[in-house]
This record gives sequence, C-alpha cells and structure tokens, in this order.
Amino acid sequence: SALPCAPSTHFSNTYSFFTPVSRPFSSLTESTKESTGIVGLPVSPNPKAELTKACNDTLKSIAKHTPADWNYRVQLEKVINERLEWINSVKTLEELEEKLDMQVEECIDELIDEVSMHPTLAEMQPWNNQMHADKSWVPDDFEEFIPPTEEEAAAMEAKEKEA
Repeated sequence: SALPCAPSTHFSNTYSFFTPVSRPFSSLTESTKESTGIVGLPVSPNPKAELTKACNDTLKSIAKHTPADWNYRVQLEKVINERLEWINSVKTLEELEEKLDMQVEECIDELIDEVSMHPTLAEMQPWNNQMHADKSWVPDDFEEFIPPTEEEAAAMEAKEKEA
C-alpha cells in the first residue's frame, strides 16, 4: 500500500488528501465527513477532483506501460471508465461511495498503488506468454495450481490413452 502520509512519486503533488481535514461530502449537500475511520487514511478535502485525477492518471499509465489488447488492461480500463461515469452522474459523494463499495479515499489510495505497479508490469511483460513458459517462477509446491500448457495437456492425454 502507498504510504498514507507521503505523496506518491507517480502522481503530481496536487493530491491534497495527505493532510487530515473535514470536508463537505458534496457541494450539493451540507453533510460533512470528519474521518475515514481508517488509521493513516485522512479525509480528502476535494474527493471528486482527486478521484477523477487518480482515474485519469491510471488510464494514462496503463496505456503507457501495457499493450492495448492485454486483457488486464482492457478490464482495468472498463472499471476505471465506469468509475468516471459514476463520478459525473451521482449527486452526492455518499452515492458515489455506495457505488464504489468503498470510501473515495480508499479508491484513490488503490489507484495510486495500481499506478505504482505499472512500471513493474512493463518490465516483466506478463502478457508475453513465452517469457515464463517453463514455469520457473512457480514454487514447486504450487505447480498443481498452474494449468498445463497445450503441449503438456496433449502429452497427458496421450499417456491416459496408453494406460
């Protein structure tokens, strides 16, 4: 998890939720939020703008670091675009947090973590199935959980037919 009291190096210093403050839930309501109730995760003074920025930064980062047809990227873009739609369609942050099924501050924190992972993804290139085709990265006791390659499956079928 990103350090809750220090700005991420992957985002500009415009994120201001690192200082605990209370803030109105929405410019459209008079509700206030004094605390997230999560140790180390302060209330965002401008949650709608900060969440929008975090979503947009995530979309830019995943586009920069991964291929457009990689399924993880496609699914992440769907989730982020859905969140952006919610941000623009709800009337209050209470509604948004209900749709997100988490607090806005938690979502921002998750997106910061997501973006921090993208350079590692670019380096490891998990979309390249041949990179670890030998499964050298899998601990011996986890081998049973990894599905067989096509060649391994064909060899297993041939053995079963012989038996």
